[in-house]
Amino acid sequence: MGRRWDVGLVSAGLVMLLVACNSTKDLQKFQTTSRCSKCQLRGANLSGQTFTTAVLTGTDLASANLSRVVLTGADLRGVNLRNANLEGANLEGANLGEADLSGANLAGANLRQANLFKAQLPGANLAKTDLRQAVLFGTNLTDTQLAQADLVGANYSDSTQFPPGFNPVSQLMERLK
Repeated sequence: MGRRWDVGLVSAGLVMLLVACNSTKDLQKFQTTSRCSKCQLRGANLSGQTFTTAVLTGTDLASANLSRVVLTGADLRGVNLRNANLEGANLEGANLGEADLSGANLAGANLRQANLFKAQLPGANLAKTDLRQAVLFGTNLTDTQLAQADLVGANYSDSTQFPPGFNPVSQLMERLK
């Protein structure tokens, strides 16, 4: 019985080692090419780095440190950014369609003209974030902190979900059908 338990621990350890190796390879690939679709970058530290027009579609960046990162014009469709730190990040013109940013910290980030079509942001911190002219069609902003966020000219639809009491008209947002 003790041997089976030892084999189980060794197997679990090998799986963790393989995940760590894949994460390291994925991180090296991304830092070299700025392209890494469906990669495993969970918890990565990319703080302060620049990756203009990067491609990270479907990548797992949950709990990653992306503070002050520059990802202008990046393709981030379907990325997992749950609980990631994007404080002060520059995501101007980025495509975050269907991305999961639940619980992410985007305080002071630049999301001007970003596409957040059907993105999930419940519990995210968007305080002092620049969202001017962003696309928010079908975006879930429930329980999102929007204090002092600039939403002038941001486009939203009837399916956009706002925090309770939030008035998009008072923020000079534009409702499109």
